[in-house]
Amino acid sequence: MDPVIPQSAKTLDETLDFESTCRAVVRAGTLMASAGTGAYRVKEEMNRVGVALGLEAVHAEVTLNTVMATCVLGSRTHTLVGTIPAVSVNAGRIVEMEALALGTAQGTRLDDFERRLDAIANHATRYGPVLTAMAAMLACGAFCFLNHGGWLECLGVAIGAGAGQWLRATLARRRLNQLGVTLMAGIVACLLYLVVTGVLMTLGVPSSRHAAGYTSAVLFLIPGFPLITAALDLARLDFSAGIARLTYAILIVSVASISAWLVAELVHLVPLQAPELDLSDPTLVTLRMAASFCGVLGFAIMFNTPLHIALAAAAIGMLANTLRLYWVDLHWPLQLAAPAASLLVGLLAAWISPRMHCPRIVLSVPPVLIMIPGAIAYQALVYANQGMSQEAIDNAYQAMFIVAGIVIGLALARMLTDRAWSFEGRIPGKPDR
Repeated sequence: MDPVIPQSAKTLDETLDFESTCRAVVRAGTLMASAGTGAYRVKEEMNRVGVALGLEAVHAEVTLNTVMATCVLGSRTHTLVGTIPAVSVNAGRIVEMEALALGTAQGTRLDDFERRLDAIANHATRYGPVLTAMAAMLACGAFCFLNHGGWLECLGVAIGAGAGQWLRATLARRRLNQLGVTLMAGIVACLLYLVVTGVLMTLGVPSSRHAAGYTSAVLFLIPGFPLITAALDLARLDFSAGIARLTYAILIVSVASISAWLVAELVHLVPLQAPELDLSDPTLVTLRMAASFCGVLGFAIMFNTPLHIALAAAAIGMLANTLRLYWVDLHWPLQLAAPAASLLVGLLAAWISPRMHCPRIVLSVPPVLIMIPGAIAYQALVYANQGMSQEAIDNAYQAMFIVAGIVIGLALARMLTDRAWSFEGRIPGKPDR
């Protein structure tokens, strides 16, 4: 005869299972959010996982530092808050978490799911400080060329950015304050750029673009993922997530700009716009394609993106950014060329991502970073600090509208290719009824 289990014991076991499931779902959402993806995707994956583990719904609210969720099962609810100790970007974790969410079938055992969460949480980063420093050298050197820098400026920028990124990655592992780390990394990058280019010019290497290449040395500090995901969150009117991310991005950009201004003030340097490079059209197009590919690849590696996905993102960026620069050569306004190119990036990412089994965010953010007018934005703040008000306003206006155009292009691509993202009032991850 089967033993008779008291109803109170059954109720207690069910309650413990329910609460354990809720904790696992919130932990999954916290891991996803800590990797840097947008709030909508975090909510979507939490609901998908929650339903697979037996819950009816998960109502989540995501900010930069917290994930708060109320899990629902019948008449029972349970609310938990997960905290994100440090703001970071880990595209590899975003890929792994989406694969986990999609691979969690209905009826999956909770302990199996938690073991997979443990494996993802304990997964070491793919690239250490040295490799991410080399990626920063590649990205910022390419950025410098696209900003009309010559070989001398590109070399100085690469060395400065590499040293700055190595310092940032090393100090970040020690959990030092991010704003302080950003300030130190920016100062090191700018000083090394000036030292390298100064030594070469002293040895007789001529350069008329020395001041113009200066701001490219700190472009590895651009908070690309927070900036783009903040804008996409705001496009969905998710203000709690969008405003927090945007505030973080503005703080990082401001501190990096202060580092550039401090060094420029020390040596009495005024960053200028460089003239166009004197190259033939075939050579210029070829070098633009190579620089766009290398720049996007460098940023993707800095974000800990798996190499095959980073190469795909680089190919997307090479095509889209080369077309953008061609349209600018045809006298398209920068504010029109940017959204057209980012729309192309979004559409290509939507087409490629299911074929590579990866989230589109990791394919779309690195390619548009090469389009962000980082040099123009930094110049605006440096000009403002130096009292050059008109130049500061002109550069700030231009940078603001180019970034807005990039976001509009990505948002439009998402609306055209993701039906669930396009409509308001739906619980992310819940099927239509």
